[in-house]
Amino acid sequence: MAESLHTIAIAQASHGLWADQELAGSGGGGQARRQHATFLELRAAMSRSRLWLRQGKRVEARQLLAVVYNWFTEGFEMADLLEARKLLAWLV
Repeated sequence: MAESLHTIAIAQASHGLWADQELAGSGGGGQARRQHATFLELRAAMSRSRLWLRQGKRVEARQLLAVVYNWFTEGFEMADLLEARKLLAWLV
């Protein structure tokens, strides 16, 4: 449980870092880099969630994936977000 809370805290902190940089106005190219990084974090969260599910850590898997999935406010028709939504529904 402590490991999952640590992972969630890291994910939240890294998202906060991206948000701070966006507020600082880091330029047009920065937006694309942030989006790409956020999708990479989503993929990593999906991978870790699947691993934790195999290890019997269903609650932790759902918590981690839900935190990262909730960062998104658009683009829900994209393959990664569709896959994440299906995985979240399965983890309930």
